[in-house]
Amino acid sequence: MPAGLTIYNDSGTVQIDESWRNYGFKQRIPASISVNVPGSVPAGYNGQPYSMTVSGEDVLIACRAETLLPVLMHTYADGGSWTYNWLFMPPFIGATYSETVEFYVFDLLPMGGFSNVGLEVFNAAGQRVFHSDADMMKVRGIQGCDTGFSGVGGRSYVPLIARNPIYGVNMGFPTGNRLWSHCLRVSGSSIVTETRQLGSFGALGAYSNAGAYAAIDVTGLS
Repeated sequence: MPAGLTIYNDSGTVQIDESWRNYGFKQRIPASISVNVPGSVPAGYNGQPYSMTVSGEDVLIACRAETLLPVLMHTYADGGSWTYNWLFMPPFIGATYSETVEFYVFDLLPMGGFSNVGLEVFNAAGQRVFHSDADMMKVRGIQGCDTGFSGVGGRSYVPLIARNPIYGVNMGFPTGNRLWSHCLRVSGSSIVTETRQLGSFGALGAYSNAGAYAAIDVTGLS
């Protein structure tokens, strides 16, 4: 960028650039999820669907679960409404598992709602890029969903799916190709990856897809 404001940290990473709008924490939404799967391949998805709609400009949502295994299925945007559809898989079959999972919602910084004290940065269009009052999104790593993440002890992290990690597996005759997914759950200050079959739904072929996720530090966010 030939002109404007750019701020780097000690590692040389850009922290603030007046041409890029930063994401900030918007809200935390708890949800009680209960999953019961009597068999390994039921007629349908092997888990509990859950849909949520939030308002915002360009919303991103990360899910924190310790026991259940969340799969981000698909999202829709309709004006200022964002719908996220999830599928929660059980750790094992043949039993009921219940958990209050937490959804962390992030969005581009709004124009209002902050004080006039501290550092504030706007872009050329007058949109807020940064405000020192805001709880900014803290990305600690970006990697494939087939790889776990180990954070700093005592801190809390959530996986934010950037690319869905759904892939196809050839189960042999007569089953054929079936959809599987890498799933991410939280354990202490780590993010653990597992794989699950998505019920009896077929895939177009056998193919790999690790997807991608960002490990977000959500320590103290409420």
